[in-house]
Amino acid sequence: MFYVTLLAKLGPVFVRANYSLLVGHLMTEIISYPKNGATRYGKLSIRKLVGALLRELIVVRMLTEQGQIAAIQDLSSSYLKRWPALMLGQVAPSSSILTIALEEVAGLLQQLSHAPPPVQDAVSAPLTTLLTHPSHSSLQRDIESLQSPAAPSDIDRQTLGHSYGLAALAVVVPHCPLYVSFDVSAGVLDTTAQLLKLTSDHDVHIAAVEVEVVWTLIASLMLLGPNFVRSHLPQLLVL
Repeated sequence: MFYVTLLAKLGPVFVRANYSLLVGHLMTEIISYPKNGATRYGKLSIRKLVGALLRELIVVRMLTEQGQIAAIQDLSSSYLKRWPALMLGQVAPSSSILTIALEEVAGLLQQLSHAPPPVQDAVSAPLTTLLTHPSHSSLQRDIESLQSPAAPSDIDRQTLGHSYGLAALAVVVPHCPLYVSFDVSAGVLDTTAQLLKLTSDHDVHIAAVEVEVVWTLIASLMLLGPNFVRSHLPQLLVL
């Protein structure tokens, strides 16, 4: 309530001019403060409150369209592009900071309802890179690596993360159908069918990952609409 009152008093002109400073303060002093992340409840509560402050007060009430575009560019350069840390001495943003940044970029994109070239340039590369984040980190390669003794310890999370990324892309297809071949969606369905057949041959840990990948992808394919579902209904019923 203190932040809401203070920012409302300072007004839109101040907020627009100091957006980067305000976000940096919230990320450093609130999200990254050790005691705020001591429990899962505390972490989620702080994330929700900071997200509401950024979205409902700052963006919705105070930023113009140009301000929203500038905010996306700032969030990308200050946080999204800093993962992973590639240079000696660099520190990658924490998962909590990345989550806030991603949620805010998603909200800004939805509010803009379009992505002009400056926005595309700002987010396309870092979002693709973030698909490999170990918290929810191509998919076929990960599936094949699940059974390998030499696979990374977080291969299950990488596999699920790539399936979530692929599912998110599938959701976009109905909005931009001219840019995607129908064969790609059919290929994803074929992959799920093959994977589901393999689960009975694997131990529970691997099978659990494979089953979650399968139904995550199938759920996203349902959003392609009646034309896709009708043409593949026999195969879906078998699954």
